[in-house]
Amino acid sequence: MHPNLTTMGAWEPHSSSVDFCEPNYFLTPLVAEPHNAFSALILTLPCLAGLSVFGGNPTAEIRNDVMYVILIAIGVGSFLLHSTLGWIGQSLDEVPMLWMTLTYFYCLVELNTPKGSQRVIGLEKYLGGLACIQTLIYFYMQSLYWVFLAIYTTSVVLIILWSAKLTFFVKDPRHFPIRFHLFIGAFASYVLVGAVLWIYEMNYCSSLLPYFISSPLGGMTFHVLWHIGSVSGAYLLNLLLVVSRIQALGRTASLRWIAGCLPVAVMH
Repeated sequence: MHPNLTTMGAWEPHSSSVDFCEPNYFLTPLVAEPHNAFSALILTLPCLAGLSVFGGNPTAEIRNDVMYVILIAIGVGSFLLHSTLGWIGQSLDEVPMLWMTLTYFYCLVELNTPKGSQRVIGLEKYLGGLACIQTLIYFYMQSLYWVFLAIYTTSVVLIILWSAKLTFFVKDPRHFPIRFHLFIGAFASYVLVGAVLWIYEMNYCSSLLPYFISSPLGGMTFHVLWHIGSVSGAYLLNLLLVVSRIQALGRTASLRWIAGCLPVAVMH
């Protein structure tokens, strides 16, 4: 556990198997890690734009809504984890992360399948069963944080490689530009910004913590940037899959920008 230089807080003793670098209860005794908690919650709001109810699902397929609903659930779970550092919040954060990777696998496998049919009959049932198995393993070994990291990281690496193949080995050259920009944006946000800072902070927290505590930002750490990078990366990967699906259906895909900063997929 990382150094905790503050007084007892409302949620202590903590039951999560991980503690992050933000000094606990540094700003308030009611929230363990306020910067991490509220950054996670606020960053879920743009994800609403990807839902059908807000016009963000141009192909009107359940898979797209599921991607964004799970991404929102991860944000809410992350808020609860960082607010309480309890095992319930940790579960609500990490279990949907495992489910999210399975949703991506479904979208990738069924990308080129004609609407109304399936490349693998019953794939959603198989993946649903796998999600149940993953969840059982997770709760059985929740105290071992590295087990979750190993399962999740392996899945993410496979998804990145598959998405790279989807982007760089596209058959129609007209589809390449939009896929390329979305993939590079997702990779840079999630890996080069988010993951790098997460790894650096988790390994050097003891050295970094005095600077975080003395900064005018009130104990805010690089984990907030991990939230920005990971949510942006996941959102852009969602867009890549939606755009690629539009193109696979023989339609033209483009991006519409909300307030000049939030892209959503459009089908023509």
